[in-house]
Amino acid sequence: MSFIFVSHDFVNKTRLNIKSTKGPWGVIYTELKQRADKAMLKGPWSVTYFPSKAASGDPHDYYYEAPYWWPNPHDPNGPYVRRDGLERPDRHKEHWLAFQELSNTVLLLCYAGYYLENKSYLQRAVDLLKVWFLDLKTRMNPHLKYAEAVPGKWTGKCTGIIVLRQLDRLVHALCFLHEYPDWQKELEGMAEWIEECLAWILNTQRGKKESKLGNNHSAWWVTHVAVYAAYLNKGNILQNAFNFYKDVVVSKQITLSGALPRELIRTKAFSYSLFNLDAQTLLCEIAYLKGTNLWKYKTTEGKGIESAIRFLLPYMDNPNSWPYKQIDGFIPDEQISLQYAAIRLGLNECLDINIRRRRKSNVIRFGDPLGPLALLPGYPIL
Repeated sequence: MSFIFVSHDFVNKTRLNIKSTKGPWGVIYTELKQRADKAMLKGPWSVTYFPSKAASGDPHDYYYEAPYWWPNPHDPNGPYVRRDGLERPDRHKEHWLAFQELSNTVLLLCYAGYYLENKSYLQRAVDLLKVWFLDLKTRMNPHLKYAEAVPGKWTGKCTGIIVLRQLDRLVHALCFLHEYPDWQKELEGMAEWIEECLAWILNTQRGKKESKLGNNHSAWWVTHVAVYAAYLNKGNILQNAFNFYKDVVVSKQITLSGALPRELIRTKAFSYSLFNLDAQTLLCEIAYLKGTNLWKYKTTEGKGIESAIRFLLPYMDNPNSWPYKQIDGFIPDEQISLQYAAIRLGLNECLDINIRRRRKSNVIRFGDPLGPLALLPGYPIL
């Protein structure tokens, strides 16, 4: 089993560097250990621990309510209405929060277990995965039928599939567990769960609808497909995902200027544009490590991920100059898309911008798609 987001050579060199504790690697060593020790006390989590309103009545079904839908002030007992960018605070989101906590914690424990050579961290990660995915009494069913429900309107929406971003991170964590012979039974169980989930997003009406939305949802849909196909070694599905990216995401979502117009019409246009690029970055890197360079792919008109990144660079450097809507005062920090653009596209200005955008906080930060940028290729200063 190989890693799908990074190379074996990279993780092995990173482990040697962290073990050396020299310079900034000593900071990473200390932060990883401190955070992993705290993570050992967290969880477990399960969808069955939180009562939900899933239409099935099955406690194993994942459920949460769409964030931007509110009671209609003109019809309080009627269907909810959409207010883009404004999150309803009292919505059901317990499963959403638990899944996020699970993915953050398991990824942290797997990073720490591998890089610090501490199997107790890895065992705890496996125990947490078993509760959420494998144990019959507590496992989540492998679908998102009831995600992004809207009271009075829908029992679930195709857009709820985007919550699988948490599973994408967990697949990265699983790759570290594959480096050991200790948990083969659990890893086989995880592969079965992921395969069922992949079949659901590929073959159901809801999954197909998500693929056609034409914005960040389509970009994330094909990224999910690529992640699970790469992990399960399903070459035909993976190649189809690469083709979808070229023919649909690049060709239909990116304009000649590099803009993502379906994100620019949103009330949080800046953050959604970057969010779309997160998905494209992960997919392009999977392809790159498989020998297909989508980083440099361009349509005959010259559209590609490079043009999309270049479009955003001036605003990353000067966020206050953003000319479109961003109702929450969002100021971006360093971005995974810029980090990879520097090493895959030779855009060195991306590193400079990331350094300027870096928050004065701990190096080990888990808000990014694959966890800390310091543990991914191309991190500046290291």
